[in-house]
Amino acid sequence: NLIFGKSIGKANLRIVMPIGGLVGGLSIICMGLFPNLSFYYIISLILGVTMVLGSALTAPMLIRNWFVSKRGLAMGLQVAGVGLGSAVFAPVCNLIISKAGFQTAFICFGLFILLVAVLSFFIIRTRPEEVGLLPYGKNEGDPVSENVLADAEKAQSSGFTLKESMSQAPFWFLVLFAMATSLVATNITSQTPSYLSKLEWSASTISLFLMG
Repeated sequence: NLIFGKSIGKANLRIVMPIGGLVGGLSIICMGLFPNLSFYYIISLILGVTMVLGSALTAPMLIRNWFVSKRGLAMGLQVAGVGLGSAVFAPVCNLIISKAGFQTAFICFGLFILLVAVLSFFIIRTRPEEVGLLPYGKNEGDPVSENVLADAEKAQSSGFTLKESMSQAPFWFLVLFAMATSLVATNITSQTPSYLSKLEWSASTISLFLMG
């Protein structure tokens, strides 16, 4: 995030997101072919970087470009999609693992991500103006819309710069909170299946548990 965060706002997201998806999909396929644990760690590092390009930074940027009003709702729906994806794909992944093994599951999901990445190139546009549209909530000549746009632009132009923010204690509390939340969530997600398997839970039961 520190590397790409400053420049991603000027990037062509129609190019960046598919590239992130393609590299991510290939990385997941490689996970199904890895010869040893060290190779798995290397691929995981690459996958972490591509997640930033594929969605973590680019999705909020798309929402900012496409929505003047209802941005909070759009952001909430985007985040909810992460949970929905887990609910849909967890049982599918469990089925593939039980029938063909985890290597095959990696390959199948990697191929699916590659397909989505290719399709995203034809669907995604960085800004609505590229297809002759206006951001949601912005209508030319509409006084209400102009007020909403003015408020949004004022909010973007006000506040602290990055340098000023880094000198403020609340900024670092927010950073520490985000890091702690990510650390806890990641460890729970990665360690829970192993722990539950030691309790002799079935793979399908573990998948259902993680869906919740």
